[in-house]
Amino acid sequence: TQLCRILRRAGIQKWPKLFVNLRSSRETELNNEYPIHVVCKWLDNTPKVAQKHYLQVTDQHFSSATESKVAQSEKKVAQKVAQQIDELGCQSMSPQFGSAENVGIYGTEENKEYPVQDSNLEPSD
Repeated sequence: TQLCRILRRAGIQKWPKLFVNLRSSRETELNNEYPIHVVCKWLDNTPKVAQKHYLQVTDQHFSSATESKVAQSEKKVAQKVAQQIDELGCQSMSPQFGSAENVGIYGTEENKEYPVQDSNLEPSD
């Protein structure tokens, strides 16, 4: 057939049931976007035949299922952390620093000799 000649010229090895596999892939793609009764009307088959012979489970189906689960888990964790911060309040979360005005780059008002980020280094002149 013409398709076989095109594949041969392109250097692609022919796979079994060319047209059945192409139809199956396209029916699966369309079914992801449109209701099954619409897709079956377009491709002239029934939902029962489509489900039994054409519709496939793709890698994208697995990816979207796991991504949405991960996103839901991350959202729940973020909500829980935000709720705990609201319950505790900012003052009680870091009492060693006192008020925000006193912190600066030195950590506390009492420790002005070394900045927090350089506290383990020798003082420079």
